[in-house]
Parts: sequence; structure tokens; C-alpha cells
Amino acid sequence: MHVLHLIEMMISKLLSPVRFNYKNTISFFFNSIAPSKQTCHMEVVNNHNRTWTINYTPNEVGETYIDIFLGNELVNGSPFKVNVFDINQIRVSNILGGIVGHLIKFDIDASKAGIGQLEIIVQDGKIPCHATAHGSFQFDATFLPSEPGRYNIDIKFNGLPVPGN
Repeated sequence: MHVLHLIEMMISKLLSPVRFNYKNTISFFFNSIAPSKQTCHMEVVNNHNRTWTINYTPNEVGETYIDIFLGNELVNGSPFKVNVFDINQIRVSNILGGIVGHLIKFDIDASKAGIGQLEIIVQDGKIPCHATAHGSFQFDATFLPSEPGRYNIDIKFNGLPVPGN
């Protein structure tokens, strides 16, 4: 029996619903297992066009595995790994004023946010910024102001803006 592949899967952040569709004509079962090994409730919606939408809200950050069963058998490739993250857990601190020609340093703590790519953009990328890891997902960030004025610092995690930076 040929099973169509998972056609859409995305995750945005903790506390945002996750949705993916799976095309099939016979019974199936979905299960999400969080890092603590707890299962997560999943809402199954029949779209009445031979697709189903599965909605769930992750309850913790980390590697989550989604099992998809067709009848009593796991679908090829299952379990599917999803890295759940929460940008609201990122803390930026110690941003102080500075002097032209002297490094400005600030701290970023993403240790509770989950796995992801951190981006730091100063003045729309016109000013280089360097980050040095000093712990598990904890960083010292520095940039060198070249002229007096207000400098915009944009921080993104997995492409999403970190709130309050």
C-alpha cells in the first residue's frame, strides 16, 4: 500500500498551534511525545477533501516526536522530529550607553528557549556585531559604535523577532 508523504509540517513557537496535513483514505492515528515523554493532545479535523488537519499546542521546549500510524503500523519515516522553541524565554540584559570607538557589550540568555539560530542585527546590518558563547546558549554580544546616536539592535531566533529587544 502506498502512503502519501507528510505534505505540510511547521512549528512556530511554544503556545502557537502546530498544523500539518496528511492525505490518506483509511484510518490513522497521531501521537506527539514531548521531551519529558508526556503525550500532547492533538485535535484531528477532517477537511472532507481527503486531507486531515492536525492541530496541537506543544507544552514544552525541546525535541518532540510525532508518531503517525496507518492502521496499526507506523508510517514510513515516523516518528517525525520537531524542535519546539519559545522565543519568549530569551532574555537580553546589560545594554548600557556607550562611547564612540569603544565596544558596547550586552548579554543574551537563550538557554531556556530551545534549539535555534540566533541573529543579532545592529543598524540594519550596517554595524558588525559579534557574539561569544559563554555557556549553554548564553552569549556576550559586542559592537563598535562609529558615530554618536541611537543604535537599533534587532534580535531574531529562528527567523522570528525576539519580543522586547
